[in-house]
Amino acid sequence: MNRQSYYDKAEQIANDNRVKNPTVDMSIVLDDFFSIGVVGGNPTLYTTYMSNARKRHLYTTMIIQDMSQLKTRYGKDNYNTIISNSAYQVCFGAADPVTMEYFSGMSGLSTVLKVTEKRTDGFIPWQSPELSVTTNERKLYNADEIWSLPEDQCIVIKAHKRPLQLYKVSYEHNPVYKRNELNHRESVYKNI
Repeated sequence: MNRQSYYDKAEQIANDNRVKNPTVDMSIVLDDFFSIGVVGGNPTLYTTYMSNARKRHLYTTMIIQDMSQLKTRYGKDNYNTIISNSAYQVCFGAADPVTMEYFSGMSGLSTVLKVTEKRTDGFIPWQSPELSVTTNERKLYNADEIWSLPEDQCIVIKAHKRPLQLYKVSYEHNPVYKRNELNHRESVYKNI
């Protein structure tokens, strides 16, 4: 069964049950999303799915290399719908200008304070300087800062929230993984 078939099967199960709030969550990970082709064979069909998936407890993770791939495959209108229905967006770094500009724009603006001091008669220790404060706005992340994001970090953008710059955690360092790996090893040794 290919990736498209698994996806169609998950959607069919949700449609057949017609349960508004199912009790079982289903996560679907679509790795290398661009290579799958148009899910469902019709770009509008997938955007309809994305609009209804969360209320059916179907959580989709699309892994793409760059934003222009999504726009190319699904068209501008469907691209906007897919993006607006993505509650979380994670950037592990980007190499193409479209993706760098997208995450730069999504990160929002930051205020930068600039304090300057001016002395009229040179430096006289007992004389207070004249201070001026100006504010400027800049993007929280410029495109080049997205491009040069450290390899051990990522940017997470959640809908209606400020972005987070986080450290990646390799699965080998995850305590749950370590516990499960230990339990697995113990069960293997018991069966020898």
